[in-house]
Amino acid sequence: MRASLATGDTNRALPETLEWRSNTVFTNVAKAWVTVFESDSRPVVIERAMGNGSVLLATDSWFLSNEAVLKHRNPALLAWVVGSHRNIVFDEAHLGMVEQTGVATLMRRYHLAGLLAVSLLLAGLFIWKNSFSLVPPLVETQTMSAIAGKESAAGFINLLRRNIPASKVLEMSLAEWKKSHLKGTEAQKLRIARAEGVLQRGTTAHENTRDPAAAYREIAAILKGT
Repeated sequence: MRASLATGDTNRALPETLEWRSNTVFTNVAKAWVTVFESDSRPVVIERAMGNGSVLLATDSWFLSNEAVLKHRNPALLAWVVGSHRNIVFDEAHLGMVEQTGVATLMRRYHLAGLLAVSLLLAGLFIWKNSFSLVPPLVETQTMSAIAGKESAAGFINLLRRNIPASKVLEMSLAEWKKSHLKGTEAQKLRIARAEGVLQRGTTAHENTRDPAAAYREIAAILKGT
């Protein structure tokens, strides 16, 4: 079946005939519509001016298909349909050809697979960091209970008792006092000699009759010069 250019329409640079594969025709066409192609004297392609452009209706779309462009090419017709427009939209939703774009499709289209892998890696590291510590756990030291202390004087006496025998306390005390008065005067040296005499007298006495406290008081009085 073929469609021919409408009679009297010679101002268009269009082919005289077209291969037409549809038996559908327009009927009851208003006067505002202009017949461009007809088949058996019945319009199959009509056009109407509207606004700054026009509306073109055709009962067949085969002449716009890939097969028609390959086998029955009509560049003049295609150029006339497109006109001077640079952007063309092919709406084929009525044929079930609808693209439902999802997240996965967008990631493949824009090559975001690497970004997804890095995001998953960072998420795994974040979960691992919050689940396990990177440093060894601190060992909690047991707190020792407080031990009551003593005064300094009591501690010093306790130290003397553990390290110096009772019989040597006066002797050690006088020896320490002498160390601090090595460059003393003649009077001080005389007092030290008298104190050593008291200490020697107490050492030769019997242990049961010794009185360390009395000997200490006597030595302290001699050293003070009283």
